[in-house]
Amino acid sequence: MATVPHGEPAPRPATPITEATEEKTYHRIMDAFYHTLSAAPDMAQGFNALYDKLHHLDLDPKLVELAYLMVSKVNNCRYCVHVHTYLGRQEGLTNAQLTELDNYRESDAYDTLQKLILRYAEDITRKIHSDPRVVEGLKQFLTEKELVELAMTVGVANMANRLADLVTVPSPH
Repeated sequence: MATVPHGEPAPRPATPITEATEEKTYHRIMDAFYHTLSAAPDMAQGFNALYDKLHHLDLDPKLVELAYLMVSKVNNCRYCVHVHTYLGRQEGLTNAQLTELDNYRESDAYDTLQKLILRYAEDITRKIHSDPRVVEGLKQFLTEKELVELAMTVGVANMANRLADLVTVPSPH
């Protein structure tokens, strides 16, 4: 297993994280992740190609980031939660949408489609299959292509979460 040595993360500032600080942290941990992957360039190239496709889908980027965040929360991948919180904010997710994931079913921060996306991502991550009613609900909103893109997003997020843990990418916290 490849590991990258790293020191203890810096303590969090007492003031709210500014957008510039969040962006710096995003770039620092992305650099660490890709530096680690560079030890196996062919594998890194394949992973990069797949991961980069997540940013060029028909599926709304907000939905991509919600699905990715839910997977990362379920898998307790703090690195991925941080990265995709930053990306979700860039795609227009609200603070409430970024902070109420643990209670999405009761939250007013999400519409019906967003709740279905979150439930699907949670189900697939926890038990490989989703409730057929969730899938039927998604079919009311998404095209077949978007459904495949959602499934691929959840799969890539699960893979990246595990990979980040295996290569011991430092967490921002």
